[in-house]
Amino acid sequence: MTWTPGLVKDIGPDFVAGSGSPFLCPIVRMKKKYTAIDLFSGCGGLTLGLKLAGFKVLAAVENDALAVETYKANHPQVVVCHDDIRDVQAASLRN
Repeated sequence: MTWTPGLVKDIGPDFVAGSGSPFLCPIVRMKKKYTAIDLFSGCGGLTLGLKLAGFKVLAAVENDALAVETYKANHPQVVVCHDDIRDVQAASLRN
C-alpha cells in the first residue's frame, strides 16, 4: 500500500468524495453559516468533517511540510499557513 496525497477532493458545492471510493457524502446546509480555522491541520481530516457539518473553513495551520502538501491537495480552496503555530498571527489567517 502506498501513501498518496489528495485522497479527498471536492466534487461540487454539495458533495465530497474520496478517490477510489464509491461513496458520496452530502454537505449539510445550515441556515447560519459558521466558520472555522483548522489548527494543527495535518492532511485535513477535521476540515473534511467541518465541511460535512456545514462549516466554511477559512484557513489551516500546519508545521509539517508533507502534511501541508497533502492538505493543499485535499482542500485547495483553503489557505494553509505552513508555520509553527507559535509564530502565526491571527491577521495572517484572515487574508
